[in-house]
Amino acid sequence: MRSSIFRMVMAGALAAGVVSLGARAEAATIAFNTTSGNASMTGNTTQRQLTVNGVTVTMTAWGYGTDFNDATLGLYSHGLGACESGSSCSDPWHQVDNKYVEWVAFQFSTSVTPSTVSLYSTDGSDTDLKYFWGTGTLGDLTPGGDGTGAADITYATLPGLLGSNTHNGTAAIQTVALTTGGPVSWLLLGTDPNGWTTTGTGCSTSYPCYDKFKISGLNVTTPPQGDVPVPEPTSLLLLGTGLVGLAGRMRRYFS
Repeated sequence: MRSSIFRMVMAGALAAGVVSLGARAEAATIAFNTTSGNASMTGNTTQRQLTVNGVTVTMTAWGYGTDFNDATLGLYSHGLGACESGSSCSDPWHQVDNKYVEWVAFQFSTSVTPSTVSLYSTDGSDTDLKYFWGTGTLGDLTPGGDGTGAADITYATLPGLLGSNTHNGTAAIQTVALTTGGPVSWLLLGTDPNGWTTTGTGCSTSYPCYDKFKISGLNVTTPPQGDVPVPEPTSLLLLGTGLVGLAGRMRRYFS
């Protein structure tokens, strides 16, 4: 009987250590496939949505002149593109480009950390990428319409803006690592407004070479859910020593 009690106490000590070591949750990686082949995509040229593992991303398109203006969001076999407001965007050659300075906004239902974006240039153009990120709700980027009503929104006045970055891309098909420094609520992706050139093969002042691409996928990670910190080694040592000491005293008591 006494030895049985001793063995039960020792087993409890071991179980406590195992539970402490196995309580940490892992961050989840979510891949959003933004091509027309994804049957889970819902919405239309005004707004599209996609839900993966409980996280919903809402996608909209925007143009930019002296401030943001409406654009149409196209969906094609190689990904998302944009065209002028009111267009059906039916031509598969439509892309996101810096001739008309077009953007695609991704707004997430929960905070995520963007990791990579996949780009595809239909005509083999350069793919210089510019992206902004922030917290809160990005919402409608044309409050009150252009030049009327509420103040127009510019790059500098994006709501909840945390930062921006640029990637110089020369490959027509590429996956770009995104660096935001942590979780975000929204991401704005487009070609670098200053990335076009008038020099190089086939480029001139009359016929500048613009950057163009479709957005075919976006990968993000979500924070661990229900994370329980793992005790540091010193704390585990103290816990184990105490339990072993208690077991020893109980053994002497029952002997």
